[in-house]
Amino acid sequence: MARYLHFMPIDSPVFNGVLIDLINENLPDALTEHLFLLSGEKNIRELGSRYPNIEPTEPTRAAFLKAAKRGEHLILHSLFLSFHDIRHLPDRLFERMTWCVWGHDLYGFPSPRNLIERWKFRRAIRKIGKIEAVAIGFKYDEIEIRRLFGDRLPIYPALYSSGYYREDIDRIVATVPTGPKERLDIMIGHCAFPDFHHHRHLDKLARYRSEKLRIHLFLSYGQERYRDEVIAHARELFTEDQLEIETGMLSWQEYIARLARMDVAILDFERQAAFGNIILLAYMRKKLYLSPTGIMARALNSEGIPVYDCNRIGEIPFEELGSPAPLYPLENFVAPLLDKQHIIGQWKQLFQSIGH
Repeated sequence: MARYLHFMPIDSPVFNGVLIDLINENLPDALTEHLFLLSGEKNIRELGSRYPNIEPTEPTRAAFLKAAKRGEHLILHSLFLSFHDIRHLPDRLFERMTWCVWGHDLYGFPSPRNLIERWKFRRAIRKIGKIEAVAIGFKYDEIEIRRLFGDRLPIYPALYSSGYYREDIDRIVATVPTGPKERLDIMIGHCAFPDFHHHRHLDKLARYRSEKLRIHLFLSYGQERYRDEVIAHARELFTEDQLEIETGMLSWQEYIARLARMDVAILDFERQAAFGNIILLAYMRKKLYLSPTGIMARALNSEGIPVYDCNRIGEIPFEELGSPAPLYPLENFVAPLLDKQHIIGQWKQLFQSIGH
């Protein structure tokens, strides 16, 4: 039986792979203490033969119940289970479970529509409230966790890294030309999901289309139909010379270099999302336009990082839109999230705390 059994239901070889590397290469006895069960074609294809402590599984309740017999502490990377599944799992399973939050799994709980659904919701919430621990990379997720589950759950910081750290970013950014620019480079969102309101901000930016600007749409993943609608709408409003549309997957080096070219980033959403992108953009001191009521804007403001109201785009002068953000400190919030040893230390502390 493994001391720590990791159940990884999301088919994301980047984040899963980086974490597996961090654990196996930096924690003593990792190959014997940790067992990683991965689901998804890309996960298995890219990670399945990397280490002897990786095995395939399926993202189902039955597979999770079977896997639970093979681990002392169950590390669930994203709460993929439905409320129906949660209600029918035994309490003793939750007492061995650590939930590593991805974001959508915390902010995506459905609102009950009637008394029966409210009863089911409360029962599932009570079950989750019995778990051994919760791990979060974004410390302000604790606000939502406490709102839903109360103050008794142990919460630990444990960030999913992209595998690129301060020194890597600095090296890539150094290759990007600097100096006066002919155009203002503006990105909207980082993927093809409606949550980022591409249409709304394309319409607002259209009021500046006589200015020297270039709009970047990163649509490499998400909803295919929505992606096509965004592209069509963008081409109705702007010339091809004013658009840079990316639908293919970029390497991390290519993506960081592209972000380094941006002057303005528009990331309009309410819940925790695009955390890695926002940290990269803040580290490079790009001007961030966020929803003023969203958790990310409130968090960055609390950390002394200036953010701007995305609702004012189209109303403010073009010169104000692209004026540089003031300098702000990076060491307290942003820099540690890009520090490899800091991230390794977080995961070590998590395992020591639940495995004592």
